Amino acid sequence: MLPALRVDVGERVASTIELFKQVEVFYLEVSLLEAIWKLLRVASEKVLDRVEEGLKAIRETYSLLEPPPEAFIDAYCMFWAGCRNYIDCLLYSTAWRTGLLLLTIDQSLVSFLLEKSYPAELVISPEKLQRLLRESQ
Repeated sequence: MLPALRVDVGERVASTIELFKQVEVFYLEVSLLEAIWKLLRVASEKVLDRVEEGLKAIRETYSLLEPPPEAFIDAYCMFWAGCRNYIDCLLYSTAWRTGLLLLTIDQSLVSFLLEKSYPAELVISPEKLQRLLRESQ
């Protein structure tokens, strides 16, 4: 979400955005809220027009996914099991419940999943997405 809002996220993430043209990308509305929270820490009011453009682009380009009710419960359980970012828990549990992959660079989430024996194979890094797309061609 952050690159669409014109926030620098580094080359590793930025180079992955180009690959989104080859797949359907889903987002949760709460991801936009989280992105705005992060943006509040690093940007001034001068960028609000670009932020509005980015939000419109996300909504026009990506597919909105609503978490199933079970995902909220799963995320709650994950939170109390030690993963202290509820939004990450909700993103993961939504991917898990809907059979989708979760693209992230959050190594602490992956470590938590492995430590607590959650299925971690549905979490992919930008590099793994690149490999999967190359292999599918």
